[in-house]
Amino acid sequence: MRRSTSFLAAALGLSLLGAAPIDAPPTAPPKPSVEPARLLRTLAHDPAGYNPERVQIATDLLLGDFLFHAPSTLGPRAQALGISCNSCHTNGAGNRAFVIPGEKPTHPGLVDVSTDFFRKESDDHRDNPIDIPSLRGVRYTAPFGHDGRTASLYDFAQSVVVNEFAGAPLNWIELASLVIYMRDFDFLPNANLDAQSRLTPRTSAAARRGELAFKKPREGFDGRSCASCHVPSSFFRDGQVHRIPVATQAAPGGFEDAFETPTLLGLGETAPYFHDGRFATLAEVVAFFDTTFGLKLAPAERADLVAYLDAVGSADAPEDARPLAQKLDATWVYLELLGGSVVKDDRRVWASVVALCTEALDGAPRRPAYDDRRLRLRDRLAALGSRAKSGANLEPLRAEPRALHTDLLRYGADLQGAIAAEH
Repeated sequence: MRRSTSFLAAALGLSLLGAAPIDAPPTAPPKPSVEPARLLRTLAHDPAGYNPERVQIATDLLLGDFLFHAPSTLGPRAQALGISCNSCHTNGAGNRAFVIPGEKPTHPGLVDVSTDFFRKESDDHRDNPIDIPSLRGVRYTAPFGHDGRTASLYDFAQSVVVNEFAGAPLNWIELASLVIYMRDFDFLPNANLDAQSRLTPRTSAAARRGELAFKKPREGFDGRSCASCHVPSSFFRDGQVHRIPVATQAAPGGFEDAFETPTLLGLGETAPYFHDGRFATLAEVVAFFDTTFGLKLAPAERADLVAYLDAVGSADAPEDARPLAQKLDATWVYLELLGGSVVKDDRRVWASVVALCTEALDGAPRRPAYDDRRLRLRDRLAALGSRAKSGANLEPLRAEPRALHTDLLRYGADLQGAIAAEH
């Protein structure tokens, strides 16, 4: 089953300090109609969002969060379009609605990064789109690339930045922070599975029959089973690369028809399937393996396997159900970076933070009673950005971002309360 990891490229291809801004009208890629859930495991932050009282403890995580969401320097073309990591991997999930208007591939959820669109030297003169993967559980899914050609997430990230998006190499602090943030994406909770990834009694009889079929040794697999590669107790993967005859050409540095075993967790939000998105449904995937490896599955057994995969790949809360104020503060909290020592006097960081915060403010629901307050906050953001851009000494400005964050946070909470009162 293919939940491709090769377009992890887009998730890692940020070089905040690498490219100059491009004055071109942005054409934003479409967003999914329903945002997937945002889930970060608990380290030095509140999993619902960063705790303002503990931001300094979570500085690296917060910087990585910012890099993931800032369309600063994936490369000139990506920057002109306003594409960030989060554009392709919304809240860590693969964005099945993502397309670049007017460019191939035109099918949503697929991207070809081996063309001259992002970097001239990357063009392999082949039509080989890649399915945008989910990044959930990425800390468990090495090696990286759909053919598993890179063992290190750091090396893979740096290669993508330089070789696919023409960005300048990330410095060590940026690279480490981005990887720290990426590693914090967790698999979504799934009550269909117990702690050992066995089906729970809440699942259907068909799914439980499928679980037995999944673990059954098959002659076509040389006596192994589906579970031999997709090991339930190891997040449904074995960390290996296998040869599967799917008639694809090898990527540079990889092998033809070699594929890293993907996890099966979260399949419900990763369609289409396989590295190139060739299959729209799990039924098609099961049929492919049955036919290719001569498994001789009966129609009922195929259906049971699909029911099992559906159960394994589901999530209890697939949508982003955070309150409005928390969603807004997920961006406004970047202002805390400007009062610290990590980004210091980097004016491009200041400009990007101000731009993202202004975008979040402009995108918030409008209520006439809050218009004056919103405009005052917007003016303060604009003034902060202008003074930083003008070359003014940033040291006297360091208190203002934190004060702005506090006032924006209060605005979001009050706005949320006003909207709730309407209902």
